[in-house]
Amino acid sequence: MRALVLTGAGECFSAGGDLSAMPPRSFDDGVARMGEVTSLILQFAALEKPVVAAVTGPAAGIAVGLVCCCDVVVIDDTARFLFPFTRLGLTADGGLTHSLSQRVGAARARRILIEAAPLTATEALAMGLADHLATEQGVLHAAVDRAEELASRAPLAVAAVKRAVREASSTYQEALTFERDHQPALFGTSDFLEGKQSFLQKRAPSFSGR
Repeated sequence: MRALVLTGAGECFSAGGDLSAMPPRSFDDGVARMGEVTSLILQFAALEKPVVAAVTGPAAGIAVGLVCCCDVVVIDDTARFLFPFTRLGLTADGGLTHSLSQRVGAARARRILIEAAPLTATEALAMGLADHLATEQGVLHAAVDRAEELASRAPLAVAAVKRAVREASSTYQEALTFERDHQPALFGTSDFLEGKQSFLQKRAPSFSGR
């Protein structure tokens, strides 16, 4: 195997975390969950083979973190990227405080994560969050074509390039550590419970800062 394609099932890439399982039972449970997120993202980011994301429909929260780990992102015109964290009273996770900045620049990433507004396929392409728009052939077919092209490159050279770029930016672990250390406390706030309920009830939240 020389390359991987990451995609979702059906018409949705991923709806992100399960709100029904939040908040965690305790602060320690929150720390453990964030540790699992950190481990998943770091393992994925450390893959030495080319990885192509095939995104159709919504990709939310940590799912966007996985997309940002990929070397090439192929989308279709139904793709939407959602960053609901501040609407829920949470900080970004999934390594997005680092990987989104790497894709679109620090200032734009900060604005996206604070505003918590969804991005359309057109917006994602324009800012570099996505690389290619699949049209007639379909997103998965286009992603496989890109993966086959990357698989034709020298495997050791590809691995070396990926490792060099990753190590040249030494803040991934720091960003994930920050998210792991701060998210569990936010799970226990009144603002998170209000954010969760307002999201499920499809109404505007009323945050108290507690």
